Amino acid sequence: FYNVSKSRFSMYWFYPILSGALTGENANNRIEKYWDKYVIDGQGVKCVSDQPWVTIAETSELVLALHGVGKIETAKLVFSWIQDRVYKDNTFWCGYTYPDMVIWPEEKISWTNAVVLLAADAIYSLTPASGLFSHRSWDGFIYTDLVN
Repeated sequence: FYNVSKSRFSMYWFYPILSGALTGENANNRIEKYWDKYVIDGQGVKCVSDQPWVTIAETSELVLALHGVGKIETAKLVFSWIQDRVYKDNTFWCGYTYPDMVIWPEEKISWTNAVVLLAADAIYSLTPASGLFSHRSWDGFIYTDLVN
């Protein structure tokens, strides 16, 4: 599951968990193993391990993965780190460099804001789809929260 040529990108760390390819103890072990490589505590998730660029999308996707495996309090904590990373119109930054806090790139990207909404939904159960990435809501390819 871990392609060394892509190992600098944080998404390759948590996407197998987010997608359900890794669950349970395997998922939890993977989260713990690479946490320090990609996460800046109090800030969020770096897009790539060797650059100081925190991205709101990757942070929100990690929140979904954490919530998916039942690490609810950790998901809430990580989500709290990005709540003030918004423009005056309350759209989220794409990312920023750390520790200098320079917004980069200065773009308002729809998918960044979309995944923030998905993460908020997962944490606060805002819609019937809030459990979409929750491993406990799946039974093979059936999303049990909508069936039952």
